[in-house]
Amino acid sequence: MDLILFDSPAGRLALLGEGACVTGLALPNAPVPRIAEHETPVLAEARRQVLEYLAGARRSFDLPLDPRGTSFQRRVWAALTAIPWGETRTYAQIAAEKMVKMPSILYFKDFGGVFSAIENGLCQYGVVPIENSTAGSVK
Repeated sequence: MDLILFDSPAGRLALLGEGACVTGLALPNAPVPRIAEHETPVLAEARRQVLEYLAGARRSFDLPLDPRGTSFQRRVWAALTAIPWGETRTYAQIAAEKMVKMPSILYFKDFGGVFSAIENGLCQYGVVPIENSTAGSVK
């Protein structure tokens, strides 16, 4: 895995890559793998394009991508790429537009999210599995 860190108008960003593809972009305050920085041609080009985009000089990206995530995350990311430049959408709007089929069971990392989801009617059948749970423990 390759990594570069750089400052941008949005804050400190990290680009991750493997081989000739970009595999991730970490926004400010997001966890970043603890590996030595290693700049590759594709990450240098990705940095250039991200900085151009943030400066308003670019509206699309031309990079080889290999995003890593669950099938649900990949569907959300695909829906995000369909949003026209200069427009925004909430996750609720994306789901309402049926760009992404939302799962029938929602996963939460903490009990506060579970109670909030139940109060807002987001949970079906009262089933709310806890993300990363294993027998006998909840992380």
